[in-house]
Amino acid sequence: MLMKKTLFLICGLLPFVLSCVKDPETHQLLIENRFATLYADQTIDSVVFYTFDSWSAASATDWLAIDGPSEGKIQYNNSRRYRCRAGLIVSPNTTGETRDGYVYVNSYDYSSTFVRVQYGYLNISRPLCTVEEFMDEAQTVPKKVHHTLTVNAQADEDSLCFIVQNNWSLAFDGEMPEWVTLEKTSGERGRNSVKLFFSENADATGPREAKLYLTSGLVSNLITIQQKCVKDPETHQLLVENGFTTLYADQTIDSLVFYTFDSWSVASAADWLTIDGPSEGKIQYNNSRRYRCRAGLIVSPNTTGETRDGYVYVNSYDYSSTFVRVQYGYLNISRPLCTVEEFMDEAQTVPKKVHHTLTVNAQADEDSLCFVVQNYWSLAFEGETPGWLTLEKTQGERGKNSVKLSFSENTDATKTREAKLRLTSGQVSNLITIQQKPTVEE
Repeated sequence: MLMKKTLFLICGLLPFVLSCVKDPETHQLLIENRFATLYADQTIDSVVFYTFDSWSAASATDWLAIDGPSEGKIQYNNSRRYRCRAGLIVSPNTTGETRDGYVYVNSYDYSSTFVRVQYGYLNISRPLCTVEEFMDEAQTVPKKVHHTLTVNAQADEDSLCFIVQNNWSLAFDGEMPEWVTLEKTSGERGRNSVKLFFSENADATGPREAKLYLTSGLVSNLITIQQKCVKDPETHQLLVENGFTTLYADQTIDSLVFYTFDSWSVASAADWLTIDGPSEGKIQYNNSRRYRCRAGLIVSPNTTGETRDGYVYVNSYDYSSTFVRVQYGYLNISRPLCTVEEFMDEAQTVPKKVHHTLTVNAQADEDSLCFVVQNYWSLAFEGETPGWLTLEKTQGERGKNSVKLSFSENTDATKTREAKLRLTSGQVSNLITIQQKPTVEE
């Protein structure tokens, strides 16, 4: 138990080599998982960050509690940056509405905010939820939803699909209906599918309905089951699958996915987002068939150096929904991690401007750049090629890549030496600064 607790909060040493005595101080606070969404029954989470210094974490929300020590003592050494993790205990959300909470981390003179959004519902993939109310103007975060599975009069079988964090149970609200039966009424945590069996609804006057509660731990989620009648009234819906997505600067292909019974149209409100192919789809209405629809997007490479957001609108019948696309102004570089200069939002969840700096000590002989790109890539120095730094390779193919950097020792006692590299993928170039610290003799 002691070992588990130690591992839970341990700060893992990143692969930084040792520097020598009296090197200029370096301080940073870099965030790994600033924004996360949780379902109502999720009770375990963590915040992950990188720092050279002692740190403290505090929750500003009564449903988020620090699990274990709320601070970490680090003996400062400017050659060692630590990967730190503080556990979170999350209270089950039994309110039926989505809520947001904040955790603050402080280290040296830096402070950062972690945002956690916990939905008021369970992770149910069938039936998809229908949003009743959003938390934000951009309509990206559902506040209140309901789950309704609608089948036609002749349906004999369908399924519920969900992922839960606890052993679960299914129970009807009120009397058990004769026209629908469940394959099973309880099970274990994880991914589950439960078959529903129906008898035909021969009633010509109206649909019939049953209500089920799916319970996981302290959270219960109402699911309404509707079976249409032989001459059922019209049903119309517009459900969105991927309403919010983030893209890197060189990503040029995306798509919108939604569900509807009716003809639809899409339109972009951003000049850098273009509909790829037809901007509308003609559907012969049939109230027993809901279609999964997809509209392609062509995304212009982001060469501005700053993150931007764009909106695409989908209309079907009397419904309208908004798709939000956020495209970063930088490439997908995992080493070095980016340092945020400016955020787009007050909650500090979306970086607007960043820079990438890899710092090594005077005696370092090797390090790496790591990145994922969408095109053939190249690396080139800005200005003259430095004699103290060489690259394993200067070009390669799209996908995941790692490039070794080799250094000679910096024997200057006072001066940090610096080189600037351009990583280019397609039309996008990303500046990476390489710094090697000076040697200060005792």
